[in-house]
Amino acid sequence: MKLLLIGVTLLSFTINQIAIRIFQVEYEHRGLSLYFFQFVFSMLASMLCFHTAGNLSGPQNTTLLYGFLFGICYFLTVLLLSVCFSRGEMVIGSVIVNLSFIVPIVYSLAVLNERITLTQIIGTILMGIAIYFSAADKRGEKGKCSQSVLLFALGAFLCNGLSAVFQKHYRLTSSIDESMLFLSTGYLTAAMFFGFLFVFKRRSLLAPAPVIKEKAEENEEVSAYLKNIGVYLLAIVAAFSTFLGNGLIMRLSVAVPASILYPIINGGMTILIALCSAFCFGEKLTKNKLLLLFFGILAIVVVNL
Repeated sequence: MKLLLIGVTLLSFTINQIAIRIFQVEYEHRGLSLYFFQFVFSMLASMLCFHTAGNLSGPQNTTLLYGFLFGICYFLTVLLLSVCFSRGEMVIGSVIVNLSFIVPIVYSLAVLNERITLTQIIGTILMGIAIYFSAADKRGEKGKCSQSVLLFALGAFLCNGLSAVFQKHYRLTSSIDESMLFLSTGYLTAAMFFGFLFVFKRRSLLAPAPVIKEKAEENEEVSAYLKNIGVYLLAIVAAFSTFLGNGLIMRLSVAVPASILYPIINGGMTILIALCSAFCFGEKLTKNKLLLLFFGILAIVVVNL
């Protein structure tokens, strides 16, 4: 049963990432589009979680607190990653954030005293190698990134890892399971911040000012973007898949050791996205992507020995 739930979770997060990747390719040209998409996505995810939540008359304070912290971490992860992407460092940002599964593993070992076997250590290392190869063939010629970009990427790494820590810690310490309300609070928090950023930036475009060609073009682009139904459809797909995936991982986080769960989810998702990119989007299976598949599958096998 646990394997089935892990499989559904993995598939849900993969669909979520594919929807967001399509959005990035087709629509994400400026910061405003990112803020609006994330606002719609987070609001829809919050509504879905709220609809299935129980105990709405008297939620625990810890549910609201940890949900708020989860939302802040999610918001900061997206924001910091967008800075990396805007500076042309998509590879380093993606690789570092994908390795953030190390954070909940360290938390589980240091705080919860979970045991880890040699095969799980080897599997985790192999998964890190697989994630590295997932972006190696897209590396630019610069070879190095600036210290500021590296700091933003590390910040996103920490925030993404902490979001998983807050999920696990809440499930272990809460006397009543209000996981859906926790997620609803988290995504509502993120939606509020993304909405604020969008409105603030949008007003700066509409404010009276000397006519600047670039500013006028951005204003027209955003106006057209707000009317594009494709953006909303992708947000709906992303919201439903993250609702299902996070709902399941809230349960799995207390039933499956972190050293097994997070490498399988992160690594398996990377493998499925690589396969989907090859067979659905026509991307070539390069040498590095084949190495990704090899090390990723090997890691999943080893971590479960």
